[in-house]
Amino acid sequence: MKIMVKAKGDDGERDIAFSIHLPLSILKMNFVWNQIASKTQNTYFPVDIPGKEIYRVLKTYIKENGHLTIVDVDTKDAKVKIVI
Repeated sequence: MKIMVKAKGDDGERDIAFSIHLPLSILKMNFVWNQIASKTQNTYFPVDIPGKEIYRVLKTYIKENGHLTIVDVDTKDAKVKIVI
């Protein structure tokens, strides 16, 4: 999993660009899903699905179809992309 952020700085400031590489196996950890569920109280979130099951499904999908882009936002000031 890769998170890429590129943001343009204000006048006289440098642009910000960084990329974070995370192993897909981090999705196996239930505390990650519990944190996401606690932050999204007003929306439906399938907490009943264990993290290991989500990891297995994503791993199979990536083997068959290749990586997929979850978020791709491009504005005049910044660009954010999350690829699994």
